[in-house]
Amino acid sequence: MARKHRLGVADDRGGDGEVVFAGCGHAVGHGGGQRARFIHKLLEESSAAKQVEASQNPQVKTLHEQARKIYQKALEFYRAGDTKAGNDALQRATDTMFKAVRLAKRRQVIAGGQRHDFKMRLKSIDALLKAYERITKQKGVQAKLRHAAQARVAKAQALLKQGQMVKARKILDEAYVAIKVAIKGLRNGETLVHSLHFATKKDEYHYEVDRNNTHRMLIRMLMADRTEDAFVRKRVQVLVDKANAFRVTAEKQAASGDYAGAIRSLEASTHELARAIRSAGLFIPG
Repeated sequence: MARKHRLGVADDRGGDGEVVFAGCGHAVGHGGGQRARFIHKLLEESSAAKQVEASQNPQVKTLHEQARKIYQKALEFYRAGDTKAGNDALQRATDTMFKAVRLAKRRQVIAGGQRHDFKMRLKSIDALLKAYERITKQKGVQAKLRHAAQARVAKAQALLKQGQMVKARKILDEAYVAIKVAIKGLRNGETLVHSLHFATKKDEYHYEVDRNNTHRMLIRMLMADRTEDAFVRKRVQVLVDKANAFRVTAEKQAASGDYAGAIRSLEASTHELARAIRSAGLFIPG
């Protein structure tokens, strides 16, 4: 069962302007009662408090707890008769609470933007899947990626419901890229002409790394749910192992500054991955 914080609450029922704290009956100073009661409501009962309590951001939670502790320190100062220190502590508690509120609001705005982007990416994937199915029909080939893509979308949506936006978006982006790659392969046929120009070999190497990563992601998507065909999985794994060996070589070459050699090794790695993808039943050039 969740525990509610019960903070000492200042009341100004004491005589001669003294502040009396509810529950303890000690006269502790002058002029802090109404302000302390206001800060208590800010920390525990206000709409700002509810917003902070609802936040899943640990930084917001930490700031809220700090504000509560500073508030308690203010009460101690008042009890000791140090009104100035009490007033200063109440101001720090207020400032800390407002910092928590601002952070919670900012995260809400960011989260809202992320949800919008997630929704737009879903629409893009839906449009790409329709285009993919249309092209496969025209080419007379099976739409083998459809099930895998739909499974990834479902997983991303489940993660989103669990509040795991970053993981959900990563999986959704994988599906998006995979479908684009598949469509590109269907449209370009067996050959794919590169007309890109790079300022340096290092730039070209990083491009090849990205291309290699895309092929790796596509393999993961295609093989994620394929447990029924041990022969296919074994054949694909052999090719992936070859690709991994070339990738390791490429990374060593790049680390030593041999970017030209690293590019050749990466191209060999990507070629093996393309063979693995075709072995898994999806046409892709390379």
